Amino acid sequence: MGMPCTPALGRYGIWRSCDASTPSTAALLDELGFAALWIGGSPAPDLRLIEQALDASEHLVIATGVVTISSAPPAQLADAYKRVVGRYPDRLLLGIGTGGLPFAALKPYIDELLAGDVPREHLVVGALNPRAIQLAGACTAGAHPYLVTPEHTRRARGWVGTGSLLAPEQRVVLGVERSDFAAAVESVRHPYLSFPSSRRILEYLGYAGELDDGGSERLMTDLIVSGGDEVIAGRLEEHITAGADHVAVQVIERPGHALDDDYRTLAGLLGLGVR
Repeated sequence: MGMPCTPALGRYGIWRSCDASTPSTAALLDELGFAALWIGGSPAPDLRLIEQALDASEHLVIATGVVTISSAPPAQLADAYKRVVGRYPDRLLLGIGTGGLPFAALKPYIDELLAGDVPREHLVVGALNPRAIQLAGACTAGAHPYLVTPEHTRRARGWVGTGSLLAPEQRVVLGVERSDFAAAVESVRHPYLSFPSSRRILEYLGYAGELDDGGSERLMTDLIVSGGDEVIAGRLEEHITAGADHVAVQVIERPGHALDDDYRTLAGLLGLGVR
């Protein structure tokens, strides 16, 4: 058997929280031609939810975005990984993040996973700041930054290094109504603008003084893209041009609209082929 390769994510995938991810979601995204589903919000370390998504789809790569190391003993996570890749060797990407633990806890955790036969090619780090992204590039397949802008992607490409995977998340609203955008803004304000790690990186990117009182309009329009097809496609392409290999698109649910219908619209916008 040859050396493992990083699963093929394609240019665009979907990010969805573990609380809202179901096997039927995976089946639909697979049918629509998306290459990857990122299951976020700290899925359980037994990876049963990930396995169910793999069972329900034929081609889809399932990535965790991310399992938090504060709630997942590394030996348990490594055993779950080996169980799942025993059935689906090329369709699991294991994303991990600190979950509020100090940065110093990350490298020893990665080392334990590697020692437990999780290959670095199947491992990525949910990282925002330069040190964490540099570590991701040095010790794993790459980085999965969450709640970032194309400018962060441009800088992150330099931090993670040439040849490492860079897969940022991007929030998208498929609509032009102000009420639709307002719902997406709330998903950023609570809780992310209170997280020290998010605040520090946004200040670093030039938003100091714009993070309180719910965040400035400039900040929100830079973090969330909404509008017509060209606007949305243009923002996603900005990440690719800035150095991303893959963009994990988080479609924000709009009041009165079925999220599955928005996935169909997005697939058409991106020119994906129904399988």
